[in-house]
Amino acid sequence: MRRASPPALLLTLVVAGLVALLVVSLQPRRQTVLSLGVQPLLVAVEIPAGGRACQRGLVAPESFDAVRLSIGTFFGPGQPLSVEIVGPGGTVRARGRLAGGYPDIGRAPSTRVLLAAPAPPGPLDVCVANRGSRRLALFGNGAAASPTFAERRGRRLPADASIVLERRASASWLSLAPDMARRAALFRPGWVGTWTYWLLAALVLLAGPLLLGRAVAATGPPRSGAPRG
Repeated sequence: MRRASPPALLLTLVVAGLVALLVVSLQPRRQTVLSLGVQPLLVAVEIPAGGRACQRGLVAPESFDAVRLSIGTFFGPGQPLSVEIVGPGGTVRARGRLAGGYPDIGRAPSTRVLLAAPAPPGPLDVCVANRGSRRLALFGNGAAASPTFAERRGRRLPADASIVLERRASASWLSLAPDMARRAALFRPGWVGTWTYWLLAALVLLAGPLLLGRAVAATGPPRSGAPRG
């Protein structure tokens, strides 16, 4: 089978990179609703198989649909777990599940658990249940500034788990481009407007691959054989 020449391979990689950039820019953004500000530096709570632990006393300012946790797997495959968002009176407001096999904190500083339905704002507890056959750990650090605390089996723990509540933003990264262009146009010479940045973006995304393609065509096929005397 004939191998692609280096210029053709380079062109393919550039085009693939542009397509990947476009796909990423169209993905919905995620916004932080609440963060405890706790760095995952140590084991805050260890949860054995079948066990459950909660971070209590949180107050979400708005609805959210995901929880980010810093999970230690003790160098094994991540155990399946479930997350419950518990409101006042023990009412479960939302649930989420995470399948097993996720990486240890050493490879992934945090792991997102999507909720089946958005949780409403207000006071709440985040409870994590280990559904696997091996232990897992929630990483965190010393007590957070807020009155929240970690608890397991009714015992208040000296460290807080690192927990971040997130929601899906209505806009994608690409939808922010007009606003970014308008802001960039504020710091410009008088003849530069928002249209200038759109034109530059179009040149990079469209003209770049075309120019590279012309360069590839101009080089022609690679020569082979010994030079003639």
